[in-house]
Amino acid sequence: MVQFCYGDDGLDPAMIEGEMQPIEFYRNLAHAIAVIPPVEDEPGLLPTELSQIVSDALSSERFKKGFSEAYLKQVSDFVHKEIVSKLIRLREKVGLSNDSADSGDRSGKQEKKPRLAK
Repeated sequence: MVQFCYGDDGLDPAMIEGEMQPIEFYRNLAHAIAVIPPVEDEPGLLPTELSQIVSDALSSERFKKGFSEAYLKQVSDFVHKEIVSKLIRLREKVGLSNDSADSGDRSGKQEKKPRLAK
């Protein structure tokens, strides 16, 4: 048996979804947003947390073994340009913090401590 590795991502070019890419990032992101409901009672990730999770995952052995550096950079660039940086700008526009140390209740607003009655 002979096996071939195709391109940077190791995927067969006959299975390319669009724009000469094996995965259409925008379409898959839109699909995930549409079909995955938000988790109740669980705060979303801050942009810095999302960035760290993606960086950790892409630098793991699991991903390094399966994909080329060029492809992993392409995924990382998409996440940081199209998700993380947009979340940062949006949060800044509405006055929310992007830093987990400042986020208090993780909504970006400082946590208000209850006042003690005298």
